[in-house]
Amino acid sequence: MFPILVSNGKPVACPAAMDNAIALVYAGGNTHARTFLLGLQAQYSATVSAVKTVTMYTVPSGDGLLDALTMAVGTGDDKKLKLTAFYYVNRTIGLYNAAEEVTFVAGTVPLNTWAVFRASIGSTGTVTLTPGATNYTTGYADEAAAIVGLPATPTNETSLGYFTVLTKSGLVWIAGTDSLQGGATGNVSDDTNYYAATALTLTQIAYPIRWDFGLGPYINPVPGILHTDAEVAFVAKLAASGTGGVTGEIVAWVATP
Repeated sequence: MFPILVSNGKPVACPAAMDNAIALVYAGGNTHARTFLLGLQAQYSATVSAVKTVTMYTVPSGDGLLDALTMAVGTGDDKKLKLTAFYYVNRTIGLYNAAEEVTFVAGTVPLNTWAVFRASIGSTGTVTLTPGATNYTTGYADEAAAIVGLPATPTNETSLGYFTVLTKSGLVWIAGTDSLQGGATGNVSDDTNYYAATALTLTQIAYPIRWDFGLGPYINPVPGILHTDAEVAFVAKLAASGTGGVTGEIVAWVATP
């Protein structure tokens, strides 16, 4: 049967134009049939007179991170959680979240105890910090107990990982008022540990496409027309422009039989 376009008959585009960073497009897998990658279009917002690469991968279907994420104490506001920019999959859709600092919902962790928080994100890009069940009642006696008490990922959200917080010795720790370890505000946590979720495994397929973007955008069918097995998705990455202020975008055409 001749392949027909999926994703409502439209090409699948990267979720954001990337300023001097890797632009990524995710085409979700089909649960009952192979997915065919028919073509790619990659371009920059201004002339980039250099050879750049477009690299293709397969990745198991399912929610998760598509690249590495780092958590840390906020630098703009040390009472917040800082997240680097990341790509992720939520309910079969590839999405992008810019770097941000996330505000805690207020709560008091009893003195000399630990707390644990799950970080997650939904399709709208709102990051949720879910506290452990006893964070604000009895706290946890040690970090191991806190990790055992790690809350589940909220429905329809993608887990970003979790982190643990030990109060300042002899004092309580108030979320949204006191800073994580490394900050300087209020009763600073004596120990904060971050456990970002492991990114989904991307397996490179075929050779990277090398194109001189000084000639214009790359618009071409994929040599040999590539396909995945059922329940396996495609990812394609366009290299960073190399110039601040010059954004990159990539689009994939996919189909199922």
